[in-house]
Amino acid sequence: MRKGGLACDYKMADFNDIYNKLVPFFNKYPLYGTKLLNKFKQAAGIIKHKEHLTQQGLTKLQAINSAP
Repeated sequence: MRKGGLACDYKMADFNDIYNKLVPFFNKYPLYGTKLLNKFKQAAGIIKHKEHLTQQGLTKLQAINSAP
């Protein structure tokens, strides 16, 4: 973790930490006006349930990525 001014950087390498710690944090403390965060949470759910290993799951990820 690196702090500076009004922001900080926090890096996670393990997907389980991302899904089990980062996503619940942003559910509890939402950022306002960030469509990108919602896309991230949707994609994380697909990956968590291993749907990304199927063609249908990949199609879902592509749809999330291409949505405005």
